[in-house]
Amino acid sequence: MLQRLDHPSIVKFFGADARFFSIYMEYVAHPDLSELRSQPDDMFTGTTDDAIRVLGDMASALDYLATQNILHNDIKPANILYDGARGAILIDFELASFMNEEPCTGGTAWYVPPESRCSRLELEQQGSERDIFALGVTLLYLLKKTPLPERVGYRFDLWKVGEDTNEASQMNAWLEEVSLMSLQLQDGGIELLVKQMVEEAPGNRISAELLLKSHKELFG
Repeated sequence: MLQRLDHPSIVKFFGADARFFSIYMEYVAHPDLSELRSQPDDMFTGTTDDAIRVLGDMASALDYLATQNILHNDIKPANILYDGARGAILIDFELASFMNEEPCTGGTAWYVPPESRCSRLELEQQGSERDIFALGVTLLYLLKKTPLPERVGYRFDLWKVGEDTNEASQMNAWLEEVSLMSLQLQDGGIELLVKQMVEEAPGNRISAELLLKSHKELFG
């Protein structure tokens, strides 16, 4: 899957050697977005311009992945490297899948969309709506609407949400927090785009193609 990808905002994959359980990828000496936070409040230390740059680069990457029928399935600050000169680079395709495969039920808890609460049998075929939601939550962190989500305090295991009422209540509480943050976003500029990314209903979320187009219209 990775060998066919060629995009400036996606880490380059060179090959693999099963004899040594090794893969060979581009070395990028830049921090990931989860590292760019202050202590002890865990807030993003970058600027709104950084958030705009990351959104543009990732919108382009997700639009490209959609043309390849690929889902990343684990968009989060720790999987996006960032440098002011090069921009944002998406890494870690361990959970990636093709759009025509069974829906992915994994991911990182704080970035999965509301529909992930459904069982595998209840999930419909997924498009890039899942990745769009995860990127939207990432942008809430970059816009300083929330500390790094992993540090907020909600703790739940995705694999147990359907079986454990405490796990489900923790996930529901976090998703309600995301919804409240969304309501406080402005109806213009980058905040409007983020609001459209974290819509609860998958069909109401902005597509990667429209996100990229809107970003270009707003920011060039």
